[in-house]
Amino acid sequence: MLIAIPEWNKRISPVFDEALHFKFYQIQAGEISEIADQELPPLLSGRQIEFLAEAKVNILICGAISNNLQREAERNGIRVIPFLAGDTELVIQEWLSESWQQGRHRMPGCGRRQWRETSGFCSGRGNHGNRDRNKHSRR
Repeated sequence: MLIAIPEWNKRISPVFDEALHFKFYQIQAGEISEIADQELPPLLSGRQIEFLAEAKVNILICGAISNNLQREAERNGIRVIPFLAGDTELVIQEWLSESWQQGRHRMPGCGRRQWRETSGFCSGRGNHGNRDRNKHSRR
């Protein structure tokens, strides 16, 4: 299994859509067998999913990600674990032990009530505000 994490300053990059540096973890028998760092080639800027699909990534662990890119990743067979934050090495170690599901690495604003474990969707205050604005603009 190949896991990719967009990284910035040794932490999960807060916005996947702008990520240019990736850490790849090859996992075999529940252990990390290989780690690689890779910069997104300048010509692929904005085409992160294509880059990850060509690398045969199975799982993407990331911070915020746009709906379009998440759907594109899923269409390419990449499981997306979004809205996580923190030290890259800690997150991958907890992923391997599955303790990350306890929510310690959720992005700020993704509180217990807003988090949807099944979809990884974080509906913070901003989404409520958008819904309210849309309601008023339909008059």
